[in-house]
Amino acid sequence: MKIFEKSIESLTELVQYYIVEYMRMDPLELYRDGLQIERFAERQRALKQELDCASYSDASVRMNVKTFIQNILTDKESRIEAIRFSGRFKDIRDDFLITQKNIGQYMRFQDQIMSAETKFRILLIHHMKTEGRNAVVHMIQRYGWDKLKKDRVGELSRFVSRQDIDSAYRDAHIQLTYDIKLALVVQRIYEATYGNRIVDELLYQRTLEGVSIGAYGIPQGMDASNFPDVQLPSAYDAVSVGYMDMSIRLEFLSCGSEDGLEDVVRKLIRSENGEPMNTSTPYYRGDRQGSDRVVAAQPPFAECYMAWVRFHGRKMYSLEDLITGKAMPVPPEEPGGYQLLIDALTFIMQGRINLIVTGPQNMGKTTVLSAAAKLIDPNLRLRSSESQFEALLRSMYPMRDIGSFRETREVDMKDGFEKSLQTNGQIAFLPEVRRDAVYAQAITMGKRGVFALYLTSHQKAAEDVPSEMANALLTSRLYQSIDEGVRSILSTFPFCLEVKIDPDTKLRYYNLCEYVVREKETLDFGSIKDPQERMLMLLETAVRHMTTRDYEFETVPIVRFNPETWSYEKCSVFSKKEEEKMRANMPRTVRDRLTVFQKMIGG
Repeated sequence: MKIFEKSIESLTELVQYYIVEYMRMDPLELYRDGLQIERFAERQRALKQELDCASYSDASVRMNVKTFIQNILTDKESRIEAIRFSGRFKDIRDDFLITQKNIGQYMRFQDQIMSAETKFRILLIHHMKTEGRNAVVHMIQRYGWDKLKKDRVGELSRFVSRQDIDSAYRDAHIQLTYDIKLALVVQRIYEATYGNRIVDELLYQRTLEGVSIGAYGIPQGMDASNFPDVQLPSAYDAVSVGYMDMSIRLEFLSCGSEDGLEDVVRKLIRSENGEPMNTSTPYYRGDRQGSDRVVAAQPPFAECYMAWVRFHGRKMYSLEDLITGKAMPVPPEEPGGYQLLIDALTFIMQGRINLIVTGPQNMGKTTVLSAAAKLIDPNLRLRSSESQFEALLRSMYPMRDIGSFRETREVDMKDGFEKSLQTNGQIAFLPEVRRDAVYAQAITMGKRGVFALYLTSHQKAAEDVPSEMANALLTSRLYQSIDEGVRSILSTFPFCLEVKIDPDTKLRYYNLCEYVVREKETLDFGSIKDPQERMLMLLETAVRHMTTRDYEFETVPIVRFNPETWSYEKCSVFSKKEEEKMRANMPRTVRDRLTVFQKMIGG
């Protein structure tokens, strides 16, 4: 039997030994009563399931596993059965049960010898008591960790140093109770066994935007001679969090080694339906429990192991929260006229009109689309091409009929769409459209099969969408010319919602546009008598007809945000064609509001 020394490592080993023995125990040897046998067997099955998915599952599973570990450490009765039936435990004395008196023997809690990492964990436990899973953002704001500072290479950046943690710890004046100490010990053991190592607690913070690891610093073997007098961080020291479109480095956290970095990355990519990284898959994109996305890379695809986790749907925000900025950690001044945009989107969604949401990466397109889904008739059946978006919609609208028809290795987008029609899907969502084939499928879906289709794209401006999507259709051989593709897109998706960001306040704002198509005019030059006027008209017409298009289109703003006045402005009415489509699908009360809206704007 191994002789245990009193340390976190020994407790971790003890917990692992105990759980292995617990899972090996035969209920038939423990009990004679059939009901007790079945109950114990069920506890074993439930525990195994939770242990297998703890690193990527939701907070409740994580808490169950941590509670089980805490009981092993503190409750003699919790381990008595395994100790009784396992010779491996017979030499473990009762003082290996953690108590208020001996917890300091396993972990040192004196300020002068505690690491910055340990102090951060204590700060997090302390602030989670009042702030819950908003604790990290609360600390960023309270201790000013989002302020620009000169880093070790002389650049202004955002980072939290060991000195910053020491200062915050002194400022917090935390009374180290037994409960805090025990929570810290349990968290350390959980992270080392079933959790996500040093980033585990960060993954469950609601209002962060994400976590990255290995994305800065110097990978092993890379030349660092450009800064001979500076001790640069290694890639395995690189942990950062996303906050209000900013990256904040947590310089007090480290994986300890290249092997430690690899271990953390491999932990992060574990998922219910994900495949582990191997030499044939150097790049991994998958999803964690809920709607979070994880992307990871390994050499030779990247210089070192790296991973990024983007958080989605951690907190449910209304469309009004997003438009006014109430969803932001530090809300800005409320923009005026925002109800106008909500009304316009209501008419589009209630009218079952196709819509594109466009903007650069990480602008909140999926978030605003999920919030706008509330405007859809709740009796309609919703289908998504992504399981993450499905999970997000289910969490926001638990009583609605929601499913996904996502693409897999075995089922392509077209087959998935056909399956969705067999489930009587009526409203389709295509979040995160990137590939040409998906754009082509979007046109097919938008023209037939569903009442309405809503997708997100990555063009920066609404006027760029038709031509870039047309290129995708041409590549997919859906059309023979750009002009054919553009016209098809304009007829399929008449509206586009631009997502932009104010550089000062970081407020996302939105511009709603309509693509209005007009046939090219044929001019009667014979009626023009003046030769000079006729020549000018001929030149103007020639310029307008330089393309082979027999049509023209205009990106007409319906509702637009003006940063100068900090308000949404009334720009134009919906075209008669789209207004008629809307009216045909919406209830009378909404039709009456649309009438007022049309008269108010441009009336």
